[in-house]
Amino acid sequence: MFNKQQIYEQRIFKRFSIMFRMKFDFVVCSYYVLPNLMAFQFHVVGNPSY
Repeated sequence: MFNKQQIYEQRIFKRFSIMFRMKFDFVVCSYYVLPNLMAFQFHVVGNPSY
């Protein structure tokens, strides 16, 4: 049987792990997507005919 303290800690740990994972995904996503986005914008601005 869990006592309330353990359940509470487990809930907090789960929430933090989810937040951390989301933040990590966001960092990785921005790390990969931002340079491509910048290059794409530069490409579009560099070629008005595009």
